[in-house]
Amino acid sequence: MNIKKKILGITIAPVIILGLISMFLTTTMVRSAMLEEIEEALRGTAAATLAAYDPALDGPQLSYEEVDLSLIEPRKRDYTTVHEVGKRRASKEA
Repeated sequence: MNIKKKILGITIAPVIILGLISMFLTTTMVRSAMLEEIEEALRGTAAATLAAYDPALDGPQLSYEEVDLSLIEPRKRDYTTVHEVGKRRASKEA
């Protein structure tokens, strides 16, 4: 192997490795942020939905309660960054 190929391999290999690591970390962070957002939305839905097993139907019977949405403060949903999720997670753990 000549010297040009060695130098090229030494310079390109770290760039490729760092690129793969950053892709993995970014994917993991976005995935965890999305899962947390979905869990929060499902908690709100679960609070308004009641389920009971009905033996006559051999399955669940779902009923819904009215929820006063004026009591819930609207918030901006921004999926371009995960910084807010990290702050909320840190405040929950404290």
